[in-house]
Amino acid sequence: MKITIVHRNSSLTKALTDAAKLHSASNIVNVIHDISQGNIENTIFSSNLVVIEFIKGDSKTNAAIEKLVKTSKIMVLIAVNKAEPDYSDVFDYVGYSNSDIIYIPEKFDDKFKEYFAANLKTAEKLIPKKEQVVSGKHITAIGCSTGGPSVLANILSSISGNINTSIVIAQHLDEIFANDLADWLNSKSELSVSLAKKGDAPEVGKAYIASPMGHLIIDKNGYFDYIENTNNLSYIPSVDVLFKSLAEQDVYKGLAVLLTGMGRDGANSMLLLKNKGWSTFVQDEKSSAVFGMPKAALEINASNKQLTPEEIIKLINTII
Repeated sequence: MKITIVHRNSSLTKALTDAAKLHSASNIVNVIHDISQGNIENTIFSSNLVVIEFIKGDSKTNAAIEKLVKTSKIMVLIAVNKAEPDYSDVFDYVGYSNSDIIYIPEKFDDKFKEYFAANLKTAEKLIPKKEQVVSGKHITAIGCSTGGPSVLANILSSISGNINTSIVIAQHLDEIFANDLADWLNSKSELSVSLAKKGDAPEVGKAYIASPMGHLIIDKNGYFDYIENTNNLSYIPSVDVLFKSLAEQDVYKGLAVLLTGMGRDGANSMLLLKNKGWSTFVQDEKSSAVFGMPKAALEINASNKQLTPEEIIKLINTII
């Protein structure tokens, strides 16, 4: 969840930034101290949520609040100073489904930070659904398990920074290693490599690693989301769950690849993608540390062909 803060108090904006870190899915992307110098329109495109100061009698600020709650597709938290003797006017703006009030105390202590983090968790559920992103974008979806990190490093280190695709990766991984893997792969690649964040849309020329916090999916509008492991699947994140979500949306077309890995995760949903017109390939047996996942896809005719890592690199680099 991307957050913009519009407030005059720099101490408060720091406290809010610290509090946002307690809510792992949140990221402060914009801070505006003077609304006369900040373009509020831009927050619609860069944020899912805006925290904006309510100033009684300030027509410019309150006009901005009114416009945000009435016309934008983002969540608006209106910050009210508890010491303000009369802030009843703020209730003119909270009759909308995408707005709420947070109260600002005199001291920005840990209790306040926990209060704000809890409000973020609630607000996240109330963020209006975004309109569908522009169709026609290309995704390269990669699934892997045992032996996967070294092959991913080889592929990502050899891919041009100007590729015309987004790379989305589901690698079976313990949660404690997720950030380290993303940082390690990022250090080896011209591409930006990061963990996929709920609510973001894949961007061309970037690579995303599924966090083990749940099963990564691409929703029907083309945005990242995570779902719980309600089916008690053995692997988190699941390649099958990611591939299935891609087969059920119409925003992206692309390429699906199964790399080395134990078991058969990804095979069944790769077949769904193939039947929907996606190109599907598996890593060849000779270069695979474990040929389980690629072999399972071949057995049900879910893959078009076996490719070496070098051939996979060439294929991704030549996507038009």
